[in-house]
Amino acid sequence: MNNLFNIAFLISSFLLILCLIILSVEILLRIIVFFKKIFFYQNIQRKDFISKEYHTYLHWVENLDKPIFKYLPIGIRFFNENNEILNNYVKNNSMGFRTYEFTKKKEDELRIVLLGGSTAWGAGSSSNETNIAGYLEKIINNNKKLLGSKTHAKVFNLSQVLSTITQDILSLIFHVNELEPDIVITFAGWNELITSYKLDERILNKYKLFYLSEMENWEPTQLPKIKKKIIKNLIGEWIIDNIQIFKIFSNKKKIYLAPNIKILDHTDHVSKNLKLNSMIVVRNYNIIEKISKGFNFTVIHFLQPNLYRKLLLSKSEIKILELYNEYRPIHGGKKIANFLENTNIYQYICDESSKTSLNVVSLLDIFNKEKESIYYTLVHFNDLGYRLTAEIIYKNLLVNQNNYSKKNNV
Repeated sequence: MNNLFNIAFLISSFLLILCLIILSVEILLRIIVFFKKIFFYQNIQRKDFISKEYHTYLHWVENLDKPIFKYLPIGIRFFNENNEILNNYVKNNSMGFRTYEFTKKKEDELRIVLLGGSTAWGAGSSSNETNIAGYLEKIINNNKKLLGSKTHAKVFNLSQVLSTITQDILSLIFHVNELEPDIVITFAGWNELITSYKLDERILNKYKLFYLSEMENWEPTQLPKIKKKIIKNLIGEWIIDNIQIFKIFSNKKKIYLAPNIKILDHTDHVSKNLKLNSMIVVRNYNIIEKISKGFNFTVIHFLQPNLYRKLLLSKSEIKILELYNEYRPIHGGKKIANFLENTNIYQYICDESSKTSLNVVSLLDIFNKEKESIYYTLVHFNDLGYRLTAEIIYKNLLVNQNNYSKKNNV
């Protein structure tokens, strides 16, 4: 009996000493990290490099208290109405889209639907009236050349932040019958070709569709084993993210700020997958084309520009590039910058589309000689950028209309 007691005492003492050692090491590591942050690391924040006019959007994206999106079980996402940071800038309808309520189409109304990611949605715009959809509607109604026999136009913005054309197809399928568009415009390219390195290449190859990365490896939580697996994974992630001892042995990639910068270089991945992702874009364009024939609307696709292609940079745009090249090299720093500066990332899409009836317009270099400041981020515009983009889209819509009239002897 005494032997058992002694063994139990020894084991308890050993565990207690081990816990004290771990606790001491953890406290020591936290002290070291604290002083390293003060004396060795420079606290770099995006807001230090990006225009103050964009900070409200920046705070919204960086806010971790509330999710940006909610999800319907069928795989569609919409904006979380409880996340109210952007209320002064953004007005969403009851469906979660940054646009009008869906109403029955009037006979004298030209109805246009805009699809795309965060730039099409209007990240950086000062209101719903100063994004692409808002400006385009105003231009059409003022100039009237596109209206034909119609008296006015309404542009419905079904774009979403972090969206891809796959998500656009879902939005279109579920709302096309209700909205009855005459014209559908897509404005995309960056999420599909550049930031898609976050997606699993095997899944892209298998399904030839882009998917929501936040839903990757989702499994039904009703199953007991799945619940245990999720809890186990969450606990493991929390420990790795918050306990300094485990961070030392973690394989998670980190971005270190100046002066010890560790660049996560995705340039080779982007370059390698450019053709695959371009093929998926063309495939999705063809899906939308088939939908258009079923619901009798015209489609025109616009491929979005990015800051790397702009030749005449403003002071604020230079600071944006400095941020992503040197201090926040999430895509690959200067190497990805050189790649994007010197590569027509839309070449394959344009070449393949030209062999079909697809109407695709590359806007990659529309701002390359613009002297005024256009960008708030690598792809998001200020109000001037959105207005100029809407004007260019309008001109292309007119050309498209004239070509259609000549072809059909209208």
